[in-house]
Amino acid sequence: MILFNLVFTDLDLKVQKMVQAGYSDNTNRVYTSAQKAYLQFCNMYRLSPVAADKLQVLRFIAHLSHRISPTSIKVYLSAVRALHVNLGIKFDTSDQPRAQIMVRGLARGAPPPHQKLPITYSMLSSMITLVGQSYDDIMCWAAITVAFFGCLRADDSGLNIHKESS
Repeated sequence: MILFNLVFTDLDLKVQKMVQAGYSDNTNRVYTSAQKAYLQFCNMYRLSPVAADKLQVLRFIAHLSHRISPTSIKVYLSAVRALHVNLGIKFDTSDQPRAQIMVRGLARGAPPPHQKLPITYSMLSSMITLVGQSYDDIMCWAAITVAFFGCLRADDSGLNIHKESS
């Protein structure tokens, strides 16, 4: 977990390491990333990162709303809660119905996921004309055909393929 501008004794650091060990490696990675975003938010608006009040949590949600999904916002709030709990400071988003309502409202207004178009046979056929005879060109063609027969979507291939009507 992130330790910020506080003086810790060796014993305090040992406590922090033991608490951190209580989370899985993946949870630690996700929480560390979310906590960095929270600390940057607090720094940007000159807010104290500890003992966050309800309004600060709502502002953090609003700050995140334009760049991450509502599901991820819930994870970020869990990471902020973990930051407080790990430092022995009370923090509970469950008693904040406005925060839950905001996240639910974001979920309702969120755009649908981007639908990726399939690579069609005619797309594949038109691509063969772009392939030269060099080793790299042949390897690229092999990757393209594996992508096609592996049912990859057009956007997953990394190629700039325009929409084609079926």
